[in-house]
Amino acid sequence: MSEVMYNSQRQQRVSKSNQIKPEKKREFDEAAIDCIITDGRPFGDFRRLGMAKFLNVICPGYRGPSRKTVRRRLGLVYHQYRQQLRETLAGVDAIAITVDIWTKNKISFICLTGHAFNKTYESIPLVLGFRRFYGPHRSKTIKKFILYELKQLKIEDKICAIVSDNCNDIKKAINDIKPGQRFSCIAHNINLVVKNGLGLWETSEKKKKQAPRTTTETFDYNSESENDARSDSYTIDVPEELEDEAISDNEHPSDTDGEPDDVNYTIEEESNVDVEDQAEDDTSDSGEEHSDEQLVQPENVQYLVRRLLKRIRSCIKNIRSTRAVYDYVKKKAKLNDPPIRSELITDFEIRWNTTFIMIDRFKTYRLITDDINSRPFKIGNISTTQQLKLGSKEFEFTNDDWCRITDLHTTLKPFFIATSIASAKGYPSLAAAYSASAVNHRFCQRYQSSAFISAGDASLITTHQNFQGNKEETLDKLALIGYINENDSYANSLYNIFRSGINTSSKISA
Repeated sequence: MSEVMYNSQRQQRVSKSNQIKPEKKREFDEAAIDCIITDGRPFGDFRRLGMAKFLNVICPGYRGPSRKTVRRRLGLVYHQYRQQLRETLAGVDAIAITVDIWTKNKISFICLTGHAFNKTYESIPLVLGFRRFYGPHRSKTIKKFILYELKQLKIEDKICAIVSDNCNDIKKAINDIKPGQRFSCIAHNINLVVKNGLGLWETSEKKKKQAPRTTTETFDYNSESENDARSDSYTIDVPEELEDEAISDNEHPSDTDGEPDDVNYTIEEESNVDVEDQAEDDTSDSGEEHSDEQLVQPENVQYLVRRLLKRIRSCIKNIRSTRAVYDYVKKKAKLNDPPIRSELITDFEIRWNTTFIMIDRFKTYRLITDDINSRPFKIGNISTTQQLKLGSKEFEFTNDDWCRITDLHTTLKPFFIATSIASAKGYPSLAAAYSASAVNHRFCQRYQSSAFISAGDASLITTHQNFQGNKEETLDKLALIGYINENDSYANSLYNIFRSGINTSSKISA
């Protein structure tokens, strides 16, 4: 039969034989839409040329859903989810909610998540509302959104607690809705305690004096400075440890973990800043030998930490800004025994744990950093000016400097562990999060092996009390729900985990 057919007729016959059954196509379409939802893929992904060819190979005759089909199906799925959510919440007696607002690429979002127990007392998180947030983050607008979602789901009278960060507008909105039932997010509190207790970054007032802006800002010690920093945080490279978090999808990286721009020069603006920093260090280092013991006090430790971190950031940026230096460092890292697989990264303000990761990786690069500072002439294809800069005093880290870096690493590590516990995707129990915070406080009181660590711990304890210790009602509620005391076996076990995970050495041989 096929011998007497025209070529066009043969092609039509082949195409008809490749057609799949309607029920099978619906099954494939549902799987494709589920893939788009799960991975956050573009709606038209399964109609792109490469994907279409791939689908035709694994299932001849199948074409993925179009953008319009996906949009229509998502609308139906959304309404089904809302109806199912109402039915589920109807049988819930009490529910706690978390409120979060963030900005990415100048676009703000607000999310409302509910937390309730099932029959076996497992905590189940439920997305109650997720929308784009327009306009300023005013308390009235936040309050309106929360009340709208609660009324739509008919759970206004079932709210037992609301968790949020320390932004003043969110706090006011929640206190208007449920006075006395707001809990501060422990992960955010840890971020504030570390950032303010050790002075990891310059305060907003100092930044304003150095770089005046058209709008005025006021720094509130008890509120997070994230509102203005959120949109800028996505321009910084993200360590692998944090890639699974929401911040990982950065689209405009200026200092990514990949290859730097193919340049063989150091940026002028950065160079000017480095010259000023070096001049400042030269003047301050003149009496350093006599004043260091006096400086290592709780009231002065912030200055020492900030100055040390400033030098570390400047050194890393200088390495990453020049192709030849960057390649030299990568080569040395591969030849190291054992090879160093992680790259040097810079931190960003709204995630203090990136500062710990930056310090942790910088420690592993100690020999390489000292090598390029003492022998910059070994690096090929760089100018004399760049050699002088690499060998300058600013990038020379003495044994005392490395000891302080190690001490700072030791001080920060328990807080890094606590942050990992409190900010886990699986929503840890309040007992676990509160215990981690309490153990941090105990650790700062017990673990003191050097003057620098003691001063840092004292500053952290003071800041911790400012954020949590003076809020007796909140602490009483936390202690009631997540019971813990000085002799609690769970707290002691957490304390032992912290101790076992921390490098107790406060000195590194030269």
